[in-house]
Amino acid sequence: MSITGKYSVSLSLPGGKRECILDLSEDAGVISGTVSNPYTGELLDIFDGSVSDEAFSFKALVGRTEYTFSGQPSSLTLTTNETIVLDPGKRISGQSGEVAGEYLVGVYSPGGVKENHMVIEANGDDLSGEMFGLVTEQSIAQMAQMMDGGPGVPGGGPGGPPPGGMPGGMPPMPPMKIGDKTDVNVFSYGKKNGRDFELHTVTAQGSLFRFIGIVEGDSINITMHVTDVTEGLKAVKI
Repeated sequence: MSITGKYSVSLSLPGGKRECILDLSEDAGVISGTVSNPYTGELLDIFDGSVSDEAFSFKALVGRTEYTFSGQPSSLTLTTNETIVLDPGKRISGQSGEVAGEYLVGVYSPGGVKENHMVIEANGDDLSGEMFGLVTEQSIAQMAQMMDGGPGVPGGGPGGPPPGGMPGGMPPMPPMKIGDKTDVNVFSYGKKNGRDFELHTVTAQGSLFRFIGIVEGDSINITMHVTDVTEGLKAVKI
């Protein structure tokens, strides 16, 4: 397979569709070239590029996110891996120095840093639990403002349900109360080794979050690794 040439790939990213230009050279099974930053257009060098008779693979670093393109031009997979060092979280329950307990941790999301409760349960070296946010006076006020005329809600523009109820005859959602859990994500994997630990969860958007860290007294220090996989992309030769 020879893939030398320029290709355009349309990516669905926060903020909408963006174009990424791949400028590829193939020589003796090795891929080199550049990938354009879909946000700024900056040209970024490819590394770890290889090609066989069936498929190719290469990587580029876009800011702090590693992009891996693999497959064929007609059916391309993009895997992104982002590494984020979180600010130290604080324990609100549990024994000092133990991984098990409940913590407040600021977690990055598309809307910014949000304070999450991280509840960790230990059974030997196996960990389980969940992380979630809590409804606050501020979040209720924001929801009320949206319902009073914001986009995507009744009377507030496109995307809102029609007057008289939710589409399909669904009953209206019960009102939120202060202290209700929101954005609950259950840990699907967890292991600890002394004070070191690793936890995984898959978000409603399909992102894999891996939390790797250490507990020091009543502080929890975490590096968050976010992986997203998009399949079925097309690289169009230009």
